[in-house]
Amino acid sequence: MTIKKTIPILLTIWLWLSAPFFSQISFMNDSLHFVYDTLSKIIPIEWLVPVVLLLGIPAFSFIFYLYFYIKEKNSDLNLVYLLFATFCFLSLMVFGVITSIGLGYLL
Repeated sequence: MTIKKTIPILLTIWLWLSAPFFSQISFMNDSLHFVYDTLSKIIPIEWLVPVVLLLGIPAFSFIFYLYFYIKEKNSDLNLVYLLFATFCFLSLMVFGVITSIGLGYLL
């Protein structure tokens, strides 16, 4: 497994650690706010920024690891990719509920 293949799981773990509703680590919360502010300058629609952050990272990671699960021939790495894909899918579900609640308050 190379470094490029571990980036999506690291992004998902970063999202879990930096989300203010799960952790109170100020440095991680500040990093999330920095990424949020940077994305809000790029994306003009305000409600789309948290959707891209909270759903984009887990969805990208899930698709990435599911692809490598299907492509990989080594059974040990297959198990690791399946475990990572499962974690990313559960993250997608949790952050999907949080996003839908947040967008419900917005509307």
